Amino acid sequence: MSKLKKKAYQEEAEEFTRIFENAIQKAQAENRKFGLPDVFSKNGEVYFRLPDGKIVYERPQPANSIRSMVERILHLLK
Repeated sequence: MSKLKKKAYQEEAEEFTRIFENAIQKAQAENRKFGLPDVFSKNGEVYFRLPDGKIVYERPQPANSIRSMVERILHLLK
């Protein structure tokens, strides 16, 4: 592979990485806004980052009722 093609692939990969990182940050901000945990994995283990920043291993129970949260989301989408 020529150096020019290699550089083009690297630049494209870096652009995709920036797009993905921005999408992740936006999703995390929305989760905090709605009081939802972030879900991620590390070394094959699933973790939950609560809106207060605490990381737990067990799936957290919703603080509010599901109906209340859905109503809030639908209201924001109007």
